[in-house]
Amino acid sequence: MLDNITILLLVSRNDFLERILTSIELLECNNMKTSLIVIVDGDNKLFLDVRNVVEFSKYDQSICIQYKSKEKKSQFDVMQRRKRISAIHNFAKEYINDNGLIMGIEDDTIVPHDALIKMHKEYIYNNHIGFIQGIELGRWGIPYLGAWLVNDIYDTTSIKSTLLLEGIHEVDAGGFYCFMTRTDTYLNHTFKPFENNDLGPDVDFGITLRRNGLINYTDYSIKCIHLDKDKELIIGKEDIQIVNLIKADNRWRQNRI
Repeated sequence: MLDNITILLLVSRNDFLERILTSIELLECNNMKTSLIVIVDGDNKLFLDVRNVVEFSKYDQSICIQYKSKEKKSQFDVMQRRKRISAIHNFAKEYINDNGLIMGIEDDTIVPHDALIKMHKEYIYNNHIGFIQGIELGRWGIPYLGAWLVNDIYDTTSIKSTLLLEGIHEVDAGGFYCFMTRTDTYLNHTFKPFENNDLGPDVDFGITLRRNGLINYTDYSIKCIHLDKDKELIIGKEDIQIVNLIKADNRWRQNRI
């Protein structure tokens, strides 16, 4: 069953659409056992633009679905964006079969051609994986990696990003830019911001899996490119910083190290 893989792409803009869809088409995989689901959170034009490309995909099954969000779309309200992302993931569960694996990709991330086969390989030998992910540089002007370690999975008051390592290492939380998990793990999770507070549904997903006794991993050899309007965030082009998030008065504050 773990040979069946669903690629899930969530699209809310067309800024990098052609490059993202091309990188997905270039993924090495068994096309007959891989399906593509694209959820479009946008107007009719964006939906039609995406659908017209997706229907010619190489994958055995390819579907494009328009999502009508109840959440307001805001570029500057971070909490609103995280609620919106959570809602889209919960919506996407309706279209995913309860078998195999799911590979999630975001619409500003170019994944390397071997990302799928590298992550899939780990599931052949390990029955206790919550998720495995690649790496990507974060935004907000800070070159950090979206791979997180916490001080305590049950009473979390500190969340710290990691440096660039070699090989595969355990983490507590990560991002949704390039990750793989079992479909039943994905379907059984209710996506929401962590503690319904400042941190995103990706952090909540990882820490919840850890609390359920699973182990999360980052494969530091899967180097993704993070696309921004002004530049490409490419690992290796600048020094990586560590970000330490500290909980104070039930809110999260950011410190750079």
